[in-house]
Amino acid sequence: MRILYAAKHNKGDNDNEGAIAHALAMLGHQVFPVHEDTLRDQWPSLRHAHSPDLLLFQNWRNPPALDDVNYPKAFWYMDRIDYRGDDILAHWTAHRRQWMSYVVPRVNVGFCTDGDWVAQDRTGRLKHLMQGADERHLAQPTAPGTKHKVLFCGSVYGRGEGRESFVRELQATYGKDFRWEQKCFGQRLRDAVQSAQIVVAPDGPIGPLYTSNRAVITCSLGGFLLHPRCHIMESMYRDGHEAVFYSSRQDLHDKINHYAARPDERFAIQLAGYHRTIRQHLYRHKLDTILSEVKARCGITDPLD
Repeated sequence: MRILYAAKHNKGDNDNEGAIAHALAMLGHQVFPVHEDTLRDQWPSLRHAHSPDLLLFQNWRNPPALDDVNYPKAFWYMDRIDYRGDDILAHWTAHRRQWMSYVVPRVNVGFCTDGDWVAQDRTGRLKHLMQGADERHLAQPTAPGTKHKVLFCGSVYGRGEGRESFVRELQATYGKDFRWEQKCFGQRLRDAVQSAQIVVAPDGPIGPLYTSNRAVITCSLGGFLLHPRCHIMESMYRDGHEAVFYSSRQDLHDKINHYAARPDERFAIQLAGYHRTIRQHLYRHKLDTILSEVKARCGITDPLD
């Protein structure tokens, strides 16, 4: 397929767009990435550039008028959409609902990492699909981590009171044994994840069918992942074998202390989680799912079929 891909500039090492373009190329497709602002501003001249078979975009801030495109259109929205009563995040919910109300009727299919939002969809155009790992930056673990007992990588500001209370509790409980990294990507993230004993995922914002892609990234970099119990993670990784899930804050602390004292058990889980990720949860696997769905819905046939 020839894919016109509305992408963003690479934000340092947080390069989802580069990972997606790389995965599409590995699957044998021709990809034409155009910055989303450029594509919007020059839409009349660029919408048919390269004679595309598909327009693919993500969280396009201000998409153009899509009604005048006569070839298939698909998006992949990679954030939580509805924060369900969290007043701190109400403005995000309002903006994202508005985006969906405009875009969904104008595409053939949309994929959302927020499966809780997809579950209430009545258009038939939305599919649930979690993000994947960037196979350009995989890192198989070689030994259990020996440095900080507990590591959290991620932001807190603007993510709701639940996440703020999570970090405060870890700081109060573990003191110098707790490490908090913000804006951590690339080599720095890999070093942090592999050197820590336990990498924790916060218990908010999260839902039965939504979690941050940091979970998959942690496993792809060889970290030991301790994650809130939820349906989507239980469908992706085996509890106690490829990752470990906690059911409450007390359960979180109990499991931190349990696994911190058992490095060999930790390492076996790290290794199994890494191998599950490279078998099933790379961006290449996710893009293959997207393109198969697009072909089925739009009647696209590969030249060699």
